[in-house]
Amino acid sequence: MKRLFFKRAVSVLVSFVLLTSVMCFSAFAAGIDEYDYFTKYTTGDGTVVYQDINTQYKYTYIGTGENSDGTRFDVLCWYGFISDMVCVNVFGDYILYSPGITGGDEEGIYFIATEDGVSIINDAYANNVVEMDKFYKVMKSNDKTFSRISLFGDADSDGILSVKDATEIQKYIAGIESDRKFVFEYKTVIDINGDGFVDITDATALNKMLVEG
Repeated sequence: MKRLFFKRAVSVLVSFVLLTSVMCFSAFAAGIDEYDYFTKYTTGDGTVVYQDINTQYKYTYIGTGENSDGTRFDVLCWYGFISDMVCVNVFGDYILYSPGITGGDEEGIYFIATEDGVSIINDAYANNVVEMDKFYKVMKSNDKTFSRISLFGDADSDGILSVKDATEIQKYIAGIESDRKFVFEYKTVIDINGDGFVDITDATALNKMLVEG
């Protein structure tokens, strides 16, 4: 009797977990396709494009993230004419490198979409629409964008500040080859004191940051 009850209990629990998982996956996977202000189509080269029916601006989808309060957001990339200007933006502890948009806003090509509309990452961050560590996670999960963003001082690009980063800075200074994942404008990431040079003072400054927590 006890064994039968146990089997039924396990069966019910497994069914509940599976149902919950499917529901969560379905809600999360729908992502950007839920927004009624987008028209979705595929170009001749197979690129999936989302066009804002209000502005006519076009974007490609990078990934979906979730803020600490459970609000979801989608990361988009401008689909259009890109300039050769390099935009460097600092958002809290993160540095984002991005090409600019030809003939338009030169703050970069990355945007945030929510049910309320699309905004460039700069505005989304300023208005608390997106948490930067969550945005960072989405960008790092995409092979095409992982090198565009870095945690300041994260010399080995593993997303965590540690003594390994100070060692990587010392290797860089000594000209020793490293197996790190290169980030765009790597020098800016490891110029801890912001004086325009990378030297032993930067490794020392990072160690101090780690000690002070």
